[in-house]
Amino acid sequence: MSNCWIVYLIPFAPEDRNKPIVAEFQKGCIKDGVFGMGWSIGDTNDFDDIDKLTYDDYNIKWKEYLNDNNAEVSKTAFNNYNKIEKGDIVIIRNKDSHYYIGKVSQTAKYHSYIEMKKTDYYNDYFNNDYFNIEENNVEKSPLSFYCRVEKWIDIEEEYGAVPSIIVGRFSQRMHQTITRVADEMLKNIMENLISSDKVKIAINIDNFTDVLNADELEDLVGFYMEANNTNYHFLPSSCKNSTQKYEFIMINDDCNQITCQAKNKKIINLDDYMDDKNIYKKIYIFSAEGVSGKASENIEVISREALYKFLKDKPSCSFFRKHLEKWYTFE
Repeated sequence: MSNCWIVYLIPFAPEDRNKPIVAEFQKGCIKDGVFGMGWSIGDTNDFDDIDKLTYDDYNIKWKEYLNDNNAEVSKTAFNNYNKIEKGDIVIIRNKDSHYYIGKVSQTAKYHSYIEMKKTDYYNDYFNNDYFNIEENNVEKSPLSFYCRVEKWIDIEEEYGAVPSIIVGRFSQRMHQTITRVADEMLKNIMENLISSDKVKIAINIDNFTDVLNADELEDLVGFYMEANNTNYHFLPSSCKNSTQKYEFIMINDDCNQITCQAKNKKIINLDDYMDDKNIYKKIYIFSAEGVSGKASENIEVISREALYKFLKDKPSCSFFRKHLEKWYTFE
């Protein structure tokens, strides 16, 4: 089985990452079937393939290039690019939130200025003031080591939507330059997207939460709460980032309130909600990882079985099912 990789294609200094040149650079990489890492030391013929030198060799050259003994190339990024093999699958996201998937056709090589000038994306996008070699003496590509794919496929353009499991992975706050995918469900989706033989993946009680992103899980729990409390109504203003303890609030004509909390990757401690038992008539809790602590009379823990059955069978969940059935089958 091929390795699958999540790549963040922004090989620029933090202060430059919101500049227009980043989007232009990404457009060029997509056109030319390229992805790679930063920490470029400029034009050099000292090496070509990444597997012909060690991390320590390159890190020394990076320190010399910057004249800074404290400078460090990401060891994780360097080693991961060294592990990429032909046939591996890669997903990137550009600044316009388009997701692209491709199959590796060339393993990592050093991206010299001489090599860069041969590419479409240099000629189309880098021949501007930012990369004006003569005026700005910028004799380097933003990339150091780079790979090629057979072609980049725009997932939404090709399939009409992007699987939530992919969107959720890119929505994480902390991003590594490159990450090998360990999650089997995500690997299966990536392999299915790139394969000519499309086979829908089975979801069931044990894995259905894996295919939902955080927002979708919150919405599903909200629908469940609404279906079991038909005399309550959502209070739209209660859904705020500043109220992280609860997702949203429902209220009835007697001004009684109910609320919920949903987590996909974190155990919920029920003891943290005991102090609010006089505020809310009922608190619904769901965690895909389980709960700890002691439940009280007004805390209802939603089981995986109950939520999956609700998702699979209830008419109010037709929106979720229609979206999921594009990629999955229900067992």
